[in-house]
Amino acid sequence: MDIGQFQQQFRGRKFGELILHHRKVTDMQTTLKALHGTMQELPDGAQPLMESWFDEMNLNVRSEQFWQQDCGDAFVKITNTAEAKLRAVGVQPTTDDLFNMFQVTVLNFAYSTHRHPQSKAFIQKALWGWHPRQVLSLAMQPTSALIITALCAVWGTIADLPYLWIPYTGIVASIADFYTRSWVASERLGEWMAFSVIIKLLLALIGLYSTVVQVACLALGFYWIIR
Repeated sequence: MDIGQFQQQFRGRKFGELILHHRKVTDMQTTLKALHGTMQELPDGAQPLMESWFDEMNLNVRSEQFWQQDCGDAFVKITNTAEAKLRAVGVQPTTDDLFNMFQVTVLNFAYSTHRHPQSKAFIQKALWGWHPRQVLSLAMQPTSALIITALCAVWGTIADLPYLWIPYTGIVASIADFYTRSWVASERLGEWMAFSVIIKLLLALIGLYSTVVQVACLALGFYWIIR
């Protein structure tokens, strides 16, 4: 990926998303191979600096603001720091050299998420405010909307009562809301931002419907009793 492709693909996205994107599209061995390959493209004077460079960059890994910053801002900060470091040892870096310094930094972070899953979890929490364990815990807890609509559907089906479409559609809406609410509530949009916004809006409406339906099911149950 050259500078133009990078700017086109990640303009307006958070730096942590760039790291998670690399982790998603490449496995650990491929990432390590790409890291070594990019390091070999650096000037000879830069090679001895790599260990201290990674140590310096790793000082930022526990900062949520570091992962939340715009990719463009991260690019400028990292390349400016890299330029100062290279010039300090007599290397006059080209634009490609600075971009490669940025690339090795990104690849090193991506490689770390493969080796240390907790690193990936921290970036996710910094970006979207949730931790995978929290999502798992949520997935194991049925919502009130799902419980109410399911009980109503079972009761109505066994007793052959009318208006079963209400709890049936409520179950579908509750299940959809159950598995998508974390993404809908997060700031994550993905590569197709406009499409993601539309999908989030539709899913939010489904979540609202599931909330309304549980009230409707309570009213329906009362109607079944008194009719």
